[in-house]
Amino acid sequence: MAPTSSIIVAVVAIVVAHYSYLLLSTMATFNCTVVQTSPIPGQEPGTSGLRKKTKEFMSPHYLNNFVQAVFDAVIAGGTNVSDGTLMVGGDGRYYNDVAIQTIIKMGVANGVKRFWIGRDGLLSTPAVSATIRERGPVWQTAFGAFILTASHNPGGPTEDFGIKYNTQNGGPAPEYLMQTTFDNTKSITEYKICTDFPDVDIYTVGSTKVGNVVVEVISSTESHVKLLKTIFDFDAIKSLLDRKDFTMVYDSMHGVNGKKEDIIELLVIVFHSLFCAYLLVVLLL
Repeated sequence: MAPTSSIIVAVVAIVVAHYSYLLLSTMATFNCTVVQTSPIPGQEPGTSGLRKKTKEFMSPHYLNNFVQAVFDAVIAGGTNVSDGTLMVGGDGRYYNDVAIQTIIKMGVANGVKRFWIGRDGLLSTPAVSATIRERGPVWQTAFGAFILTASHNPGGPTEDFGIKYNTQNGGPAPEYLMQTTFDNTKSITEYKICTDFPDVDIYTVGSTKVGNVVVEVISSTESHVKLLKTIFDFDAIKSLLDRKDFTMVYDSMHGVNGKKEDIIELLVIVFHSLFCAYLLVVLLL
């Protein structure tokens, strides 16, 4: 066979193998099962979602029941969860990583095709709000987000865990949606989950496609910081932080903003929070 012909055959073989792989990957199926369950008392979400002791969330069916109740409420409200994106992240407290994988598997079973996960599983509530409103393209816009946080309550195996849902406008779920969710928790008999959907590497930024499902791990702060840069002078704030006669102490109080290498940008977020607090005090006075 002539050298040119060999090259052509090799190229064709590579192309065929590539598209065969793509075809098989999009045809992948998962063992999505329907698990029988029963209502668990006390799953009434407040303004900041559902907060309980971590061990309670770790008990059989507890997290699953609530997540399915939310999915059922969202879908009943007219949202097509197969369009757009579901965001998932939290404040990194104990059980955060396990809960994220559970929500992804349940999301797939309920028809979600695209996920945005904060790197290391981290996403603050303001970051979620900013990302929902600012991150594109339009066809990937998030229809909602599960945020795993108990706010400033201590975390740990014997402490607190929490979950709340934000909607497509970036804000907390409206009262009617949470009421429907609570009603669902009182009558739930089953939940859906794809147990064999592989666990996702949430520690590396990038996109993973499994079958027709795309899970993208994103920066925990990028969209939030980008939005804040349209409001605050980052260079001026950095100059203040660089001054030898200026010191400050910042305590997240069990909350989160992002990874430590984003410290300058995160401190700008801190200043933003302090500024908002100052305005609130001024308005109240």
